[in-house]
Amino acid sequence: GDLLVSDEEYTASKIAKTFNGKMTIAHASNFFHLFSRDAQLIICERIVRFFRRGLSPEAPAVLFGTHLGTTTPGPLEAGGFKVFSHNEESFQSLWDEVGKKTGTSWKVSMEVLSLTVPKVNPFSDNARRMRYIVTGTL
Repeated sequence: GDLLVSDEEYTASKIAKTFNGKMTIAHASNFFHLFSRDAQLIICERIVRFFRRGLSPEAPAVLFGTHLGTTTPGPLEAGGFKVFSHNEESFQSLWDEVGKKTGTSWKVSMEVLSLTVPKVNPFSDNARRMRYIVTGTL
C-alpha cells in the first residue's frame, strides 16, 4: 500500500483496514532513507496507527529494521530525489514529533552496523548502515 496518499484515501485503503490497531511489532528495512523528512513524518504517523492501543512500557509497540543513516543528519539529494538521512538523535527527534502529533511516546535506539560507506552510494561519504529499534506506548 501507499503510505503517502491523502489521509482520506489512506483511511479507506486495504492496508489501513488490514493493519490499523492490530499490530504490536513491525519491521521496516531499507526504507526511511528513501524519503524526505516530511514524508517520513507522514509514514511514521501511519505506522503508529498499525499498533494496538493500550500498549505499555512493559510491553511496548516495536518498530525495527535497518536503514542507511549518517554521521551528519539532514536533507540531501540522492539519485535525483530529495531524502533525509538520520543519526540516532535526528531519528529520535522525528519520533518525538510523531509522538506529539499522535499522543504517543517513542524511544529510539540505533547502532552503526558498518563504518564503511556502501559501494553503491548516492548519498555521501558520511553514510552508514544502521540498525534501529523504536519502542513506544500508545
